[in-house]
Amino acid sequence: MNKEMFSLIIPTNRFFMVDNGENDIDNLIKSILDQNYKSYEIIIVTNGEDREFLAEYLTEKYIDQTNLFVFQNEEASAPAAKNIGLVHAKGEYHMFIGSDTLLYPGLLEKYATEFKANPDASLLYTDLEYLDNGVPSGRVTSFRQYDRHVLLASPYIDGTSAVRAIHSKPWDTRIKALQDWGWSINCTSEAPAVKVPGVWYGMEMPREGGLGTYFNEHWEELVALTKEIYNLPKRDMVVTGENETEAIRISKLIEADFVPLFMLQQRKFEYKLCLMIGYNVHHLDVLNQAFKLLPNTCAKVIFLSGLDLLSFESLTWRANKNLCKILPDWFSKVIVGSSEAAALLEEMGVQSGICEPVADLTSLPFKYTKIREIPTIGLYTEGWSTEQIEQANVVLAATIAGYLPEYKFNYYGTDIKVDIPSEDPAKPNLTDINIEVKGNYPVEQIADEIDIFLQIPTFSTEDLLSTQMIVMGKEVVNANISIHGAYNIGSGDYHPAFLHKVAKEVVKQIKYIIENHKSEEQAKADREFFLVARSSKEVLNFYLKTAIDEEPAKMERIKAKIEKAKKGASDDNGTEKKAE
Repeated sequence: MNKEMFSLIIPTNRFFMVDNGENDIDNLIKSILDQNYKSYEIIIVTNGEDREFLAEYLTEKYIDQTNLFVFQNEEASAPAAKNIGLVHAKGEYHMFIGSDTLLYPGLLEKYATEFKANPDASLLYTDLEYLDNGVPSGRVTSFRQYDRHVLLASPYIDGTSAVRAIHSKPWDTRIKALQDWGWSINCTSEAPAVKVPGVWYGMEMPREGGLGTYFNEHWEELVALTKEIYNLPKRDMVVTGENETEAIRISKLIEADFVPLFMLQQRKFEYKLCLMIGYNVHHLDVLNQAFKLLPNTCAKVIFLSGLDLLSFESLTWRANKNLCKILPDWFSKVIVGSSEAAALLEEMGVQSGICEPVADLTSLPFKYTKIREIPTIGLYTEGWSTEQIEQANVVLAATIAGYLPEYKFNYYGTDIKVDIPSEDPAKPNLTDINIEVKGNYPVEQIADEIDIFLQIPTFSTEDLLSTQMIVMGKEVVNANISIHGAYNIGSGDYHPAFLHKVAKEVVKQIKYIIENHKSEEQAKADREFFLVARSSKEVLNFYLKTAIDEEPAKMERIKAKIEKAKKGASDDNGTEKKAE
């Protein structure tokens, strides 16, 4: 093995002409030769009926390239060709590259640097850009950060990745398409993958009639075959939703698959139950599309957040009534996180199950500390930056911070630029605030950095983050505000007078906690109380099992409703004819 050398393995069975008058593989080789990192070997494996012609052409054209080697394989199989290249590879790092690919400048140097920076990584991958006849199109596909639990449920690592030779695995020749999925699972079985930021290569869109067409037509059997070959878990439940972080967390907790919304919208999956985290009625077209390709027998459950209930309330009276009337037919179970939310839904005529924040709290460490000389307050607001409620909550958080300029504030959330509405010029503004935007941090890291955690929810419910902070021994202030009448209609902003009134009340709570900080013994007692009170994993699993068991009866009820409606329509037609 040659240390720090890349073995670039390229299977090819034909030429495709591209816009610059060259063929695709010559374009690829040029993009490799133009790399500023020069420690590499190029291994080309021609395969199929044109293998001899291709091998002769490449050998003659690149006769002066002493680090380019050409081999032949009779079988027209990309996996088999890759495996032949793997046998001859001498580098510390392997890359398997389709002949219709372009490596962008600096890719090899970037990967070499990232391998050194991540000594435990088995594999590196990056986002990709699609090419249009050899020309970058600007269409980028972004892949998620590595999470093995997610990878075992659905594919998202492209085969044009760099893998350490010690973790490099053969390609399974039994799988005609979707080979990247099983291969990436195999290569990362002993060490994690790392996503490299940026777009570092381009690839042609799948051609009509090629493997892409086969992939689309045989998706279900390819998934089943991959799961069988690699002994992947075959789970009955899938979790999805717009809030992917929360959906992934809950899927791990209840040992279900996580599949992103866009994949459920495009591909068929066989599950007995689909749990959707969040159901914002303003996004129904997108959300309901995720259910359409699931089996008719699949039980569908939604877990509503405070923002979802806000979206219910934002509908007109008639729209809300119509939606709530058909929810029981759409979903086997509606779940909420608090008795307040359940009561609100009941007012709308919807029965729901209550399941308080779902988490494995026992794994959280105890991080009690005395409050620092200059207290640090952690701010958090739930929601998304595109929602008006999120922006209004950031204004409230900043207003609270403005009343306490002597304290330090860390804001854990999206960096949103806002202005504070003032009742008079003397009121605080953003320039007076000692606030640092931190982004989304792991909860344990947040607990290390703060003394008091300030949660600004959209409903008077205890959020999961607040519960986690209490379990770790931190003080928590919940700005449990009523949203009714609090906003300027249409703008989504808090009324200035209301804003400052709430801010002053929260400031009093913060000052009281600082003066009457709980003891370590009290913090431990609070931790034990919440560990017992919040064992809601079992509650959620009970709801989901019940939904699966009751789905056949629900389907029969819906069929009866349809038949009754048809009969009513038929009777009406008969009456009209007699009247004539």
